[in-house]
Amino acid sequence: MAAPGVFGVNIHERVANVFHLGGALIIVMSVFSMGEPLRLMRYLNVLLGLAVAAFPWFLQDSPLELRITGLVLGLVVAGLSIPVGPKTQNYAGWDEYIK
Repeated sequence: MAAPGVFGVNIHERVANVFHLGGALIIVMSVFSMGEPLRLMRYLNVLLGLAVAAFPWFLQDSPLELRITGLVLGLVVAGLSIPVGPKTQNYAGWDEYIK
């Protein structure tokens, strides 16, 4: 969310909106998916990470440094959002839905 400010991009530019909105949604989805019943919501973070990685390349007003930063950070978020490991807790009737 801070990348546009670090690279001196005006807050009113479209690329700043991509980073601010994408960063906020990634944080919200991460908090929601911390519990095992909502573990599958991490795949939404994969999509959001890929969006942050790809969208700045299609906008003409974004500097190259910001595009590369978005690519790296978006791919890191997407990679870290893939659920790994076994389910360790029991949630009564929710167990059949937890993957």
